[in-house]
Amino acid sequence: MIDVIIPTYRRYDLLPETLESVRGQTFKDWRCWITEDGCDPETEKCIRPFLNDERFTYITGEHSGCPAAARNRAIKEGKEKYIALLDNDDIWFPEKLEKQLTFMDAHPKCAMSGTNGYSWKGGSYNIDNLKLYHEKIPYGRISLNFLLKQNCFIASSGMVRRTSIEQAGLFNENLHPPIGEDIELWYRLCAVGELWFMEDPLILYRKHTDEKYYSTLQGENLKKWRLGLLKSVLRGTNIPSPYSAPENSDIRELVEDRINYFQTSPHMFGETGYKLKKVLGIIPRKNQDA
Repeated sequence: MIDVIIPTYRRYDLLPETLESVRGQTFKDWRCWITEDGCDPETEKCIRPFLNDERFTYITGEHSGCPAAARNRAIKEGKEKYIALLDNDDIWFPEKLEKQLTFMDAHPKCAMSGTNGYSWKGGSYNIDNLKLYHEKIPYGRISLNFLLKQNCFIASSGMVRRTSIEQAGLFNENLHPPIGEDIELWYRLCAVGELWFMEDPLILYRKHTDEKYYSTLQGENLKKWRLGLLKSVLRGTNIPSPYSAPENSDIRELVEDRINYFQTSPHMFGETGYKLKKVLGIIPRKNQDA
């Protein structure tokens, strides 16, 4: 019923705890793909106890430094109706899959759902002392317009309908730097179905102090990265973008408008300044295919 996708690379210390949270799910009809970005004997050694459970499968491939490639490899191997994403250092609460599956089955137009979670630095914890990852995000259906301005989905909380990802395309393996492939996919999924944010906090999101790539995304680098994501949405990945369909012209315009926002650099006055420039007709239309 559910393919669980866990990309990993040399996370020997944290991965077993993540896998234990999968094994402890109240919903039992799943298959977990531990997909290595490369082939590391130490990874196989640390997960060996889990491989005695036939629901766990370890797959390897050429090292690329790109989590999207490892995720795509496992998605292609799987065949189940739903795909649940989990990073190799986060934790699911036991009822996570059960609650999310019930929601997805009750909402057949839902392409993807995500849940809230708790920010966590690792180690023992008391739920009462943890901070919600999202404290102000509205629960319910998430519009593309909202998502373009704020990503409310934690990757490890995402559950995607397989038919939806087949229509939207796989994760983008060509982003530079190789991060943000999750939000780029969320954008494309908006063109093939509904996205919903569930209120229940069903995961522990592990916070790190050494965010390798995100720490470099400031100023002009951040702008270029955002533009790269948005342009990829309109191009598509392994298949043409669903935004190229005539019936999606309205939401395509939303993405194009966001591209213009970053290309015209109205950051002195932010959104207000950009809207004023649009009203005054002084924002040139850019080539979205660059």
